[in-house]
Order: sequence, then C-alpha cells, then structure tokens
Amino acid sequence: MSSAQVNDHSWLREIYRWIVPAAIIRRNLQFKFASEIVVRGVQFAFIIVAARRLGVTDFGVYAYGVALGFVFAQICDFGLQILVTREIARAPSAARAVLGTTLLAKGLLFLASCTVLVIFVRVFEPPTQAHVVLLLAVATMLTSFVEFFNYAFRGFQRLEFEAALNISQRLLGPGLALLALWFGGALSTVAWIIFFANCAASGLGYFWLTKYFAQPVFQIKTQWLGYAVREVLPLGLAIAFSGIYARSGVLLLQGLWGSGETGLFNAAQRLTDAMQVFPAIALAAIFPAFAGERDAVQRQVLGWRTLGLLLLLAGILALAGWGGAEAIINLVYGSAYAASTDALRWLALTLVPMFLNYALTHFLIAYGRQWFNALFTFTYLVVNIGLGIWLIPVFGAAGAAMALMLSEIVLCLLCAVALARPSPRVEPIVEEASFNAK
Repeated sequence: MSSAQVNDHSWLREIYRWIVPAAIIRRNLQFKFASEIVVRGVQFAFIIVAARRLGVTDFGVYAYGVALGFVFAQICDFGLQILVTREIARAPSAARAVLGTTLLAKGLLFLASCTVLVIFVRVFEPPTQAHVVLLLAVATMLTSFVEFFNYAFRGFQRLEFEAALNISQRLLGPGLALLALWFGGALSTVAWIIFFANCAASGLGYFWLTKYFAQPVFQIKTQWLGYAVREVLPLGLAIAFSGIYARSGVLLLQGLWGSGETGLFNAAQRLTDAMQVFPAIALAAIFPAFAGERDAVQRQVLGWRTLGLLLLLAGILALAGWGGAEAIINLVYGSAYAASTDALRWLALTLVPMFLNYALTHFLIAYGRQWFNALFTFTYLVVNIGLGIWLIPVFGAAGAAMALMLSEIVLCLLCAVALARPSPRVEPIVEEASFNAK
C-alpha cells in the first residue's frame, strides 16, 4: 500500500471522527451498522420472495396482518422502551427497578392487547383469512418484547447485544420463512415460523439481560405510579399515535381499495422502509449519549451534526428514489408491481422530513418534553388520516404516499419550533436512591 493511500485513509478516518467525536458512539454505530446490513438484507430478501411467491392478494393479506399487529405492538410498548433507554442512560444504578416495573407493565399491556385483537379479528375479518391475520398480528406484537430488550441494551450502551439479538431474530423468522416460501410454503406456514421465531428471540433477550446486565425486580413502587403518569403516558400516546400513523396507509387502502392496492403500496413502502436503517442506526447509538450528556454546548453540537448527516443522506436517497423508481420496481418486484412506481416516488421524497423527524422527536424526549412529542404525533396522525381519506380515493397507493409526505413535513415543522425554545437542564425525574430496588 502506498503512502498516498495511507494518507487518504487517515483523512477519511479523521472526517469520521470529527462527525462522531465520542469513541463509545463510534463503537456502537459500527455494531449497529454491521448488524443492520444483515438484518435488513434478510428482511428485504424475504419481502421480495414473499411478494413474488404469494402474489398480490396474499401479499396484501400479509401486509394487513403485520400492519394490524404493528399497531397493537405500539400499545404494548406505550413508551416503555424509550423510557428504559433514557433512564438507564441517566441512572444505571436504578436499572433493576426500571427493568422490573416496565417489564411487568409491558406484560399486562400485551395480554390486554391480545384480548382486544382477538375480538377485533373475529368481528371484522372474514373467516377464510381470520386465523392467518390473527397469527401474523400476534407474531408482530411479540417483536415489541425483542425491542424492549434491545432498548435496555442501548441504555447500557452495549449495542453488540442488540446486534446479536436482531440477527438471531431475523435468521430464525424471515430467514426460515424465505426458505419455506422458496419451496412452496403457504402464507400460514410463514405466519407460524415468524411467531415461533419471535418467541425464541424474546427468551434469548431476557436471558442475556439477566445474565450480563441486571436482574429485574418485578414490583411497582409508590413512586412509579406518579412517575408513570408524568413520563410514560405521553411517551405511550406518542408511540401509539406513531404506530397507527406508520401503517395508516395500508389500513386505509385496505378499507377503500382492497388487498390488491394495499399490496402495491406495501411493496413500495417496504423499499423506503429499508432506507430508514440509517436514522435508526444513528439514533440507536446517539440517543443514549445525547440523553446522558449534561453539557448543553456538547449536546447542541451533537444534535446539529446528527441533523446535518441525516439531511445529507436523505437528500441523496430521495433523488435516487424519485429518478429511478420505475427501474427499481421492475428490478425488485417485476412487471406485476409496475403500478407501485408513483407511490415509490412520493415515498422517496418523504425520506427527507422523515429522517429529520427521527432525530427531532428523540431530542424532544431527551429534553423531557414528552407532552410536546405526544401532541405533535397526534397532530400528524390526524393530518395523515384526513389527507388519506381525501387523496387515496383519487390516486390510490400514490395518494397514501402523498399523505405520508405532507404529514411528515407538518411534524418536522412542529418539532423545529418546539426545539427552538430554550431547554432547561434535564435531571432524572426519580432519584437513583429512591427508585433503586433494595
């Protein structure tokens, strides 16, 4: 290797260290990035094979079942996951009590959500597809437990455990389901594989958490009740609103157009969903450091660098998606999904405000402004539903994509205005000594 090559490499490394100055963040970014390549690759391959092997109608049923489960999964979460990350980052000595109380609450929410889900499916779904929709929805809800353990690992800033857990889940779930589809498996087979895979991944996450980090103490103290109202309720509302929003296009299309148009939109949305790996990686590593940072200047510098990087990446992806939508659809899905092209173009533009919103909403939470976050997510959910009801009957899948783009712009503006206000010094709401288990 020549000296010029070495110098070039050193120059690039210095730029990377300037963008991400903290060593712990660089380390976690590397683990997260490497794992996401595997995770997203397996998921993407599964979606392509599923779209081709199942056909537009069954693929639409799959998309609907997963979307339904995703909405209920947000209710199971109800803000507990990101609260765990923030509180462990602020006060690691309180981890046992934080983990125990949040896991207990999460289990109760899961049981309640399953009950409502069963009633909903039995009432509204035709008997011919009710069982597979229910199984897909419950399987998707189980991922909320996997995510819970991932967020706990983030609080300890040990993303290698999150990386390993996510890879295990994808290989056992979509990985095996892909093979089943390749050899002629039906949609019901896919649903059962994903269900058992998520059960296994949840058990593995709990085992690692208790073995290497902290043993949860399953009790709810008096302090937790007041704490939950102030902190968990706005976070939970925001998560629930955001979860409904994320799949609102699929749900509205299913009601207004049917499974065929739903499958077309889902095919396009899955392509842009894959691009969200970039802000997901960035915030997984940056949020714990941002939340735990007590120096206001350093926190502000980290925030602006994060936004600048995300804006650059989103702009590049948006231009590529808008210009190459037709070629991408034909290459990935084939001519049967050609009608997804317009939806992909609008979803590609949506990446710009969406990437920024990943960071802005996390910054609101780090500053303790949960109620702003809840209000803003409710606002953009209402805007999206209203726009969807107006645009979907006219433009179909493309209308759902337009509604998402405009809603993301609204959220971005609201967050920017709120964050422009001076922020007070943020301390843990509950002191370590009072919240820690004996």
